[in-house]
Amino acid sequence: MRIDSALWKYSAADGVLLGCTVAQFLATAAWVCAFNALGLGWNIAIFGVMALLFYYNPIVVTHNFLHCPFFKSARLNRAFAIFNSANLFLPQSLYKYHHLAHHKFSNDPIENGTTQDPSSTYRYGRN
Repeated sequence: MRIDSALWKYSAADGVLLGCTVAQFLATAAWVCAFNALGLGWNIAIFGVMALLFYYNPIVVTHNFLHCPFFKSARLNRAFAIFNSANLFLPQSLYKYHHLAHHKFSNDPIENGTTQDPSSTYRYGRN
């Protein structure tokens, strides 16, 4: 559903994904600051939560942002990409290249022993 907004390109619901990204960043920073003061049990539990956040962000937030940038402003989209790059320790420009190549070739058939898709599940498989 499209909305008329000065900020959001497609939907204000993208604010939820932005909020998840900011929450992940703040949670990571808080854990880094508190790590030594926490016991082993707490650090293991927090690690589990952080693993879920680091899984959720690329699969949901970054994927949606790549296909449908959140903001009307190119500067805000660039700022979010830089922020999320720092958040995930993964440059969004690299993810964009890798992911779009995956869509472009979409596990293309093997020809001459290889595929054009660098992330193909068939490239290194054996039958």
